Amino acid sequence: MKIAIITYHASNNYGAALQCLALQRQLTQLGVTAEVLDYQPRKPDYLPFWKGWGIRKGLFLKNLPKRLIKIKYGTKSEESFEKFRIQYFNRSKYCSNKKEVASLANQYDAFIAGSDQVWYFARESVYFLDWGAPYAGKRISYAPCCGMINQPELNREDLKKWILQIDHLSTRNQFSYDLIHDLTGLTPKIVADPTLLIDLSDVAQKVTLPFSDYILMYTLGEEINGGHLSVIESIRKKVGNLPVVAVVPASHKPHLAPWADHVIYTAGPSEWLWLIQNATFVYTDSFHAVLFSINNNRPFLTYYAEEWRAPRLVDLAKRYQIQERVVGSSKEASEKLSHPFDLSTTKKLILSHVKQSKSFLQSTLK
Repeated sequence: MKIAIITYHASNNYGAALQCLALQRQLTQLGVTAEVLDYQPRKPDYLPFWKGWGIRKGLFLKNLPKRLIKIKYGTKSEESFEKFRIQYFNRSKYCSNKKEVASLANQYDAFIAGSDQVWYFARESVYFLDWGAPYAGKRISYAPCCGMINQPELNREDLKKWILQIDHLSTRNQFSYDLIHDLTGLTPKIVADPTLLIDLSDVAQKVTLPFSDYILMYTLGEEINGGHLSVIESIRKKVGNLPVVAVVPASHKPHLAPWADHVIYTAGPSEWLWLIQNATFVYTDSFHAVLFSINNNRPFLTYYAEEWRAPRLVDLAKRYQIQERVVGSSKEASEKLSHPFDLSTTKKLILSHVKQSKSFLQSTLK
């Protein structure tokens, strides 16, 4: 059996890259040939040099330091991600549009959409397993997330039609379930993220640091209410006066990290994973950084500063009982850091969920 995975494999995002590899490996372990569909919608060949600088919105000066980081380190960061994809992904022929996907489709017995935030309602139809041509194989979704609760109102009927074609339907969290159920009337299975299904520790690649013990900080969104520095001080009261290592993906979300003792701008997914595995403590707003912290028994604290980021972390907290590790402000962080760190219940819940999720995935392949 030959299966194509459709996800954001080309995004320079650590979680996106590692969840794609995890799903590919899990499918291979189930005895099928898995390829990552190298679908990348073509971008305009030319963009004005000032595009993205925030000039029209008066944000030029605010965005300038971030743009300079991208100019200085962005290319090396992109190369780190592509090196990872070349080394680990089994990729198909490149496709830039639906017609090219359709030309490849019939060489696969099934397509799997997911995981990660591939089902935001404004995505191209290919991510919903429709490319405008007949297809006799299976359509499967494994753990796609809609990204946020508020979705665009456009193309709802098309979305409904695309999802109703799917033979085996699942999502990654409750709010995505609710959105799909409200749209289609269907009841998808809620399954575990692929990074929980399989061990990726062999992928980790050592990073040389000037110290052995450190607090790892990896953030993608806005600063926590009350400030990062306040939270870092609270973490240090818990683990000691350790240096802070900040991972700033220059090709994805460049930002300043003035509170860090050591900043890494060009880490690839393998280096990022190693940094989590060996951290004394992890502070993050990243969904996947939380999962890898749990996988590697690393003490962590996760936060949300933006409303649209909250549902994924809130769902994760409720599903795996890590409410004591999810905060919305520095004050709340200080309070919860005083509580014991215990993952015993979390591990049991994840083990049960993973067993159900693997069973679902295996059943789709029969």
